[in-house]
Amino acid sequence: MHTISNRSAAMLQRMPRWFTAQAMQSAKAASDRQAAADSQREMEFLCGVEVVESDFGEWLDTVAAFNQR
Repeated sequence: MHTISNRSAAMLQRMPRWFTAQAMQSAKAASDRQAAADSQREMEFLCGVEVVESDFGEWLDTVAAFNQR
């Protein structure tokens, strides 16, 4: 979740309430868009992963190769 800096919070306290509410709604909408984009990227990654059968030794080799990157 996105947090507002102390400087931004102090500025918003001096603004009219309608402006503050609008700024908070905008920040929430941006956070929601970011979460949706993250979810979409995660699904695209999961759909692109190829699952193959392998024995345990091959799995360890794969993990070691991945960790080297």
